[in-house]
Amino acid sequence: MIKTAEVAGVTRITPKALQRMVSATAADLLGSDIKSVSTNVEDQEGKLSIEVRAPIALPPLGAALPVAPLTAMVEQIREQIAARVHELTGRAVGKSVIEISGARVIEKGRVR
Repeated sequence: MIKTAEVAGVTRITPKALQRMVSATAADLLGSDIKSVSTNVEDQEGKLSIEVRAPIALPPLGAALPVAPLTAMVEQIREQIAARVHELTGRAVGKSVIEISGARVIEKGRVR
């Protein structure tokens, strides 16, 4: 069996692949469609700088938020995005910014 260290080569993740992965991660955690998520990912001194702009899915008005206030919920999601990006890429996230561009109300399905 060949050990990984014995095989010459380089593994690269392209900037576009990083950006798509961040978009998919943010969409998943914010409950948004990936098409409504815009991201910017840059390398800053060996660490990733991530900017996300997307709507967030929220329960209907009058329903309790999972975490209150909304800013605390978004901060938790920001931390989860950074952690998941690090887990998937092995790259440290030095800076992450989330801008919530709107809200999508999650309607409960009707039982027939």
